Amino acid sequence: MVCHCIIIILIPLAEPVQETKYRQVFLTTYKSFATAEEVFDLLLEQYDISHPVALNLKELEQWKEKKLKPTRRRVLSVLHVWLEEFGLLQDDAYLARRLVDFVSSVTSPPQLADTAREVLKSLERVVRATLYQKTRI
Repeated sequence: MVCHCIIIILIPLAEPVQETKYRQVFLTTYKSFATAEEVFDLLLEQYDISHPVALNLKELEQWKEKKLKPTRRRVLSVLHVWLEEFGLLQDDAYLARRLVDFVSSVTSPPQLADTAREVLKSLERVVRATLYQKTRI
């Protein structure tokens, strides 16, 4: 429950400086209260948030623009930073397949698809570097 609340806070911060600092602290300390898989699952849950019931068409479009798209962008951003700067696969390599499956499923809108492709490129770079290091040992 605590982890779920922290993930909910992780995603919607509006101020870029606050968001960056919070994300750094979170990704540095999450292992003290959750597993990587739990955090990963909660991030995917946030990506797939459902709209409130009883919205008319105009309200639904506004919700998508103001809540859904920014949330999805931030989830992809957190995954990207986690992978690149905080060693997502270092101790939890089994999440690589799930990450590939997830980012490969992001095909629209174009902006999110582009971000997902960047995450995939980072993942490929991290995997290649890991394999290279293992062959040198």
